[in-house]
Amino acid sequence: MQYKKTIFIIAGEISGDQLGGILLKKLKTSNNSLHFYGVGGKNLLELGLKPIFSMEKISLMGLIEVLPKVPELLSLIKLTVNKIIKIKPDLIITIDAPGFNFRVLKKLKKLKVNIPNIHVVAPTVWAWKANRAKEIANYVDNLFVLYPFEKKYFTPHGIKTYFIGHPLVEKINKSNNNLNNRKKKIISIFPGSRKNEINFHLDLILNSLLEYNVKFTFKIVAVESQLSLVENISEKYRNLLDIDIVLSSHKKNIFNKSFLAIAVSGTITLELALHKVPFITVYKLNLLSYFFLKNVVYTKYITLVNIIYNKPIVPELIQSQCNKDNIKNKLDFLIQDKKGSKLQLKNFNKLEKMLKNKNVRPSVLVSMIIKKILKLN
Repeated sequence: MQYKKTIFIIAGEISGDQLGGILLKKLKTSNNSLHFYGVGGKNLLELGLKPIFSMEKISLMGLIEVLPKVPELLSLIKLTVNKIIKIKPDLIITIDAPGFNFRVLKKLKKLKVNIPNIHVVAPTVWAWKANRAKEIANYVDNLFVLYPFEKKYFTPHGIKTYFIGHPLVEKINKSNNNLNNRKKKIISIFPGSRKNEINFHLDLILNSLLEYNVKFTFKIVAVESQLSLVENISEKYRNLLDIDIVLSSHKKNIFNKSFLAIAVSGTITLELALHKVPFITVYKLNLLSYFFLKNVVYTKYITLVNIIYNKPIVPELIQSQCNKDNIKNKLDFLIQDKKGSKLQLKNFNKLEKMLKNKNVRPSVLVSMIIKKILKLN
């Protein structure tokens, strides 16, 4: 009789849950006896994850926004560590959310809990202090990086680092991704997945679009947990703009219909690029949080496409630049000057190949590596 293996998974936010769902689906379907415990959202729950608490409790943004939650977060870290010790999993997989996940892994190492671990999504050491790569070698056994340029930052410190490619390349539906079928009237809006992101951005975005009241239909894509907030903010614009609110579970359909988009910075920007939707990126934070980050982050760009190419392919409006006039001007540029959209699309066409390791799907690579670690047939 084959010994049943248990994996403890921690995904700290919607994007991490999405990545985990894609990466672990093949492993789970080929090894149905695997048990998943931990923290995750809809995608991991569909794979049979038994949650220890709601993922929303640790899905936070910004320094100032996190501070009031510190006591609760410390309590959840302790709870997670104790659950791992009790369950005694064969493997721990942490996905992104380094603020929470690395504290859990550190505590486990301090307590000498010798369970192999994998961290998915490299910490952005190229944007933060470089010695962070050396530090995580103390508690991360295996690191799965999504971008080809990241591996070189970690291997010198003895971390087993694998370039697995980006899971989103597996979600592209090429049969529906026909640019000629896109309606020239539809502009999609992605206001973020967290409450604070939506509060900071959605009203501002809609206010900047008032002059387009008869020209376009605006599809606002809302995550299920924040639907009521999106509806409340959008309500005062109902008679001023042609607005349609769509759940994020239907976003593929929106990708295939949109000819332009406005997106709050995050994984969604890479999804738009892979689905070949020209867009602009916006991002605002609490002033104190922004001031802190500005002094410790050393990256020129916040949009993943721009970071990968190291050049400003997609317009970015950050903090004070993220205002009504600038949003309208950047959108006008994409609407009126076809060269702007064509330049984006030219670069988007190369992304899928760049985000695969030797053209092998990320989920296949992940399944092979995890089977080896767990000694599964």
